[in-house]
Amino acid sequence: MYRNHGQTDWLDFVTYNYGSCHKMKQDKFNQSMKIIRCYGINFVFVKILGLSMINIMKSRQWSMLCLCCVVIINFVACGKSQGEKERDNYFMGQCKNVDSIWNYYAVEHDPEEYISIICNAQSNLGRMGLKDSAMKLIYLMDQYALKVNSPKVYTYVYLNRAFDALINGRVDSAQIFYNKRKKYIASADDINITMAYQLSGNCYYMLGEIDSARGAFVNGYNFARDRGDSAMMYNYAVNAGTTYFDLQLMSMAKYYFSEAYVLGSKKGKVSLMLINNLVATLISEKKYQEAVKLCEDNQTKWMTDSTDNGSVLLKLNYAFLLNKQGEYKRADKILKNVNISSIPDIHMPYYYANLLESMYHRNKIDDFKTTLHTLSPFLYQNQPRSVSEMQTILKTAIDEKLYSPNLDSLIYMYNVELKTSTDIYSSIVYCDLISHIVNGRGDKAGADIWSNRSIKHQLELSQLKDSLQDKDIESEIAQVELNHRISEKQKIINQASTKNKFILIGLLCAVIVLVALLIVLRLILRNRKNSTQILELEKTMRENEIVVLQKEKELKEKTITLAQSVLVQVSKLSENIRNSSFSKDPQVLLLKQDLDRLSELSTSFSELDIQNDVAYSEFDYLFDKIPSLAPLNQTERKILILTIMGSRPKEIGSVLALNDQYVRNVKSKIKKLLPEEMQNVEWDQLRKLK
Repeated sequence: MYRNHGQTDWLDFVTYNYGSCHKMKQDKFNQSMKIIRCYGINFVFVKILGLSMINIMKSRQWSMLCLCCVVIINFVACGKSQGEKERDNYFMGQCKNVDSIWNYYAVEHDPEEYISIICNAQSNLGRMGLKDSAMKLIYLMDQYALKVNSPKVYTYVYLNRAFDALINGRVDSAQIFYNKRKKYIASADDINITMAYQLSGNCYYMLGEIDSARGAFVNGYNFARDRGDSAMMYNYAVNAGTTYFDLQLMSMAKYYFSEAYVLGSKKGKVSLMLINNLVATLISEKKYQEAVKLCEDNQTKWMTDSTDNGSVLLKLNYAFLLNKQGEYKRADKILKNVNISSIPDIHMPYYYANLLESMYHRNKIDDFKTTLHTLSPFLYQNQPRSVSEMQTILKTAIDEKLYSPNLDSLIYMYNVELKTSTDIYSSIVYCDLISHIVNGRGDKAGADIWSNRSIKHQLELSQLKDSLQDKDIESEIAQVELNHRISEKQKIINQASTKNKFILIGLLCAVIVLVALLIVLRLILRNRKNSTQILELEKTMRENEIVVLQKEKELKEKTITLAQSVLVQVSKLSENIRNSSFSKDPQVLLLKQDLDRLSELSTSFSELDIQNDVAYSEFDYLFDKIPSLAPLNQTERKILILTIMGSRPKEIGSVLALNDQYVRNVKSKIKKLLPEEMQNVEWDQLRKLK
């Protein structure tokens, strides 16, 4: 069975995620700080809003100004500007000048707050091949850690140094720095813990301790899952699946690769290597149809990319599947499409196994024999991997008498390298192949010996799988218990949060009700004040009206008295002239005519006042037919009568010596006193009620 990853490719993958983890986590940190800032500002916003509403009657302008300022601050404080975000991204992932990076994060900002971002920048410099710059940034972080003596900074500095050592192949140094970090582990945050699991798995894997690496990656996956960190869940799922594949636990490998595939699909970043890993797992479980479908669903990607390792390995796997289905010509076509120089050395045996399989079944026996004999040096120099990958085609060649392997070389490799090694799978393959060769040569007893050894190794492999599965079960049980405790704690927190939420809602409602009551009270007080002012004004106007009426009455009385006096005197004078001796004189006659006219004028003047009194009284029927007008005083009745007669407010005011606005107010008052069906009729229509 072919192994689906190489050590170098795998480490590059891990390094990439080391950088992206810090960026993603810092984004979450910034979002959390943004939420905290917003909640804080909003609390002040609500408080100031309440105070503003309480004081709104005292000074509306200042309250509105404060309210606007709080709203503006509320929006400004809730996040960085676009320019600041662009600067952060530039110095984190693009800038190559170490002094500029350090000045931005350590001088313009708080380096302890941005320590994970600085580590990310250092990782990016290393990926860009700027090793000297990366080391300089590590040195600056070391100096800063010594200066501030912060445990949190030390956890990042030592972890970053461990990663740098691991990337450069210094596993022992990486472990030393990792152990130094453990001294400050109590101060490690989630970012640091997440990456520590990654480093631990890397170290174990490079030391060949696959089971320990598996444990680190599975723990990292669970840790990331509990915190909802989908990006790191993806990384850990890929790496955990790889270690399970190495341990031949295919069902678990498939589970983690499937998890990674689902997570990657959601974000549109499924790599060809991940697809290849999933295909390899399906092949190991002999689910060939599913594997073919997965290959063909992504064929456009891996057929057009000739440089990606995942693309190369998918072509090899697809050729293997075509050979399994008997489509040998198509398999040969796929293999010819593979650039041999792009195949990693570790996967060359798998390529040759597929190539020989295609040749044999297409009856190109001569080419098959020539190629197999040509590969003999390669076969023995790359043991045990070459033999493990090519065992099927070797057995076919042996059975058909097309190739005779070097039995001594195989036995030597088993005794020296495999007998006591942890590579149980290769041990099984060698025992089976040697048993097959020995049996073909007629040595049945020897074949049984090697066959029994194969069975023994298979039992060892089965026991190993059982023990690993037991560990997984124990780990899952512990995880379930932990999740249960977390769930219970979260339930308590949610209940407390709900209670606090209701209390907050109650307080807000109380504040709103209080503010509403204050506003209503203010309106009532203002209306009462206005009503008092109106009553005082009406009282003053009534007093003025009484004074005016009294003066008008006195004036009329004096006018009538004067007119009557004049009339009497004129009458006497006219009588005297009539009785005088010179009554026939023309001039006296003219004088007498003038006196008669004066008498008539005085009489008409006196009668006019009487007629005016009679004219107002002619409209008394209105007050009889419309009882709601009965409360009107004398002046208001006159205003109504003059209005019905067609006079304008200004004219009425002039006649009655009143203010124009008062006349209008009285007209509005009268309108309201009229029945509802008469409020929209014209004034002159009221005459028709007679």
